[in-house]
Amino acid sequence: MRFLAVSNLMITFCCLLTLSSTTTFSAQKKRWGCRKKRPLAVSAVKIPPEARRALKSLKLDELEKVRAYYSSCNDNDKELTVVERMVSLATDQHQVRTLKLTLADLYFKTGSLEKATKIYTNYLLLYPGSELAPYATHQAILCLFYTTLTTDRDQTRTRATIHLAQSYVQKCEAKVAGYAQYEGEVRRIMHECANKLLEYDINIINFHYKQGNFAAAQARLGAVKKELVALMQGLDETAEPRLILLEADLYQQLGNKELADAKMNEVANRFPLYQSTLQLAATQSPAAERKSARDRF
Repeated sequence: MRFLAVSNLMITFCCLLTLSSTTTFSAQKKRWGCRKKRPLAVSAVKIPPEARRALKSLKLDELEKVRAYYSSCNDNDKELTVVERMVSLATDQHQVRTLKLTLADLYFKTGSLEKATKIYTNYLLLYPGSELAPYATHQAILCLFYTTLTTDRDQTRTRATIHLAQSYVQKCEAKVAGYAQYEGEVRRIMHECANKLLEYDINIINFHYKQGNFAAAQARLGAVKKELVALMQGLDETAEPRLILLEADLYQQLGNKELADAKMNEVANRFPLYQSTLQLAATQSPAAERKSARDRF
């Protein structure tokens, strides 16, 4: 029994000695700086010493070094802050022109689309003959397009997008150098905006229709036809027959059956494949129930 007690005591002492040694060695590792090192991030560009100083203390050439560094890191927010400072300091007109376009691009990338739109459009006013004018116009169209609202809200920006896109397409058709590069995308945007504007106007016409104010609906329809006549090529192929059918229904409600029939026949003759033509043909039977144009759209 005495032997077992001594053995247990020796085992306990050895365990405590081992634990103490391990703890002491761990503490020594900390003191010696032997901690596990984290992998360092590899930077392709060395941080310039100017980047550690306040922007207000830097000259224009120093700011350019800082801008180039943030650009290489894809840090748009910090690059934007630097370029804003550079624009306020620059005096050379060529440099100012370049910096303003860079500033607009950074506003675009960071989501400040209204600020970007303002700079792009001002750039076009100041430098209409610049070789970068097609690019600036395309960017301005994108900014306006991305800030358009849904068809139940104000369409001022939609109209502005269409106006600028039309100007761009006209230069494409005149074969002005540089404009062909973005023509496809600009035409697509103009097409989408034209259809959005059509839906907006039809919503207003339908509102007057539901209120029983057929004269107001007809006046609005006339205004729509004048506004969209130049955009018919950019609208969906169903746009024109939709407008004609809506006009026919309004004539019917105003008691002018002769004009209503003339409009329905126009749709039947010019757009035989339009689905609503078959529905409209059925309504010409005395036994058929009349459907309003607003239920067909």
